Amino acid sequence: MKVNSVVIVVCAVIALAGEVLQRSAAPAGNQQDRAADLAASRETPRPPSERELQVVAGVVAGKTNAEIAAELRVSEKTIETHLHRLFDRYGVMSRTELAVLAMQERWAPTGPG
Repeated sequence: MKVNSVVIVVCAVIALAGEVLQRSAAPAGNQQDRAADLAASRETPRPPSERELQVVAGVVAGKTNAEIAAELRVSEKTIETHLHRLFDRYGVMSRTELAVLAMQERWAPTGPG
């Protein structure tokens, strides 16, 4: 490593350390407010994306992952990934629970179609 590179790395480390110290010296109220905001955002999951809504509509319609994938022109693995993320985000354990939630939240039509 050249001397110039070492100097750049050392300066970057010093700058980062300064930022960390400034954050830790922030008033406790600000940290508590940020913690409360973070907790609230975790309790209120974001709504499904447009693509996730398309996947959910397929689930509500009773389609298989392969059928949804073909309809949306993506791989089955992509559909599985969308479903796993939706399951995690909304705390559901099955396609049926996801379909019921989708109908309750009016994300999708109310039955197979």
